Amino acid sequence: MSAPNPHPARNWTRTAVFVIGALQTALVLTVLVLFAPGLSAAESLGHNIAVYALLMFCGPYLVCTVPALILAKRNRYPPIALVLCALSVVATAVLWRA
Repeated sequence: MSAPNPHPARNWTRTAVFVIGALQTALVLTVLVLFAPGLSAAESLGHNIAVYALLMFCGPYLVCTVPALILAKRNRYPPIALVLCALSVVATAVLWRA
C-alpha cells in the first residue's frame, strides 16, 4: 500500500506545467513548420522575417518552458515551474505585440 502524498498541491501544479508545456511545444513546432520554408528564401526580407519569428517563439520556450518541464518531471519546486511556464506565455505575448 502506498503512503499518502505529503504534498497534494504538487500534483495539480505538475499537471498544469505539463499541460502548458505541451501546448507551448505544439505552438513552437507549428511555428517551425510554418516558417521553415522562409529560412531558405532567396530574398533577404523573407529570411529575416522567418528568423525573427522563430527567435520570438523559441527564445521564451527554451529559456522558460524547458527548465519548467525539467523541474516538473523531477518533481522539484512545482510552483516555480508553474511560474516559469506562465512567464513564457507572457514573454511570447509581449514579443508578439512588439
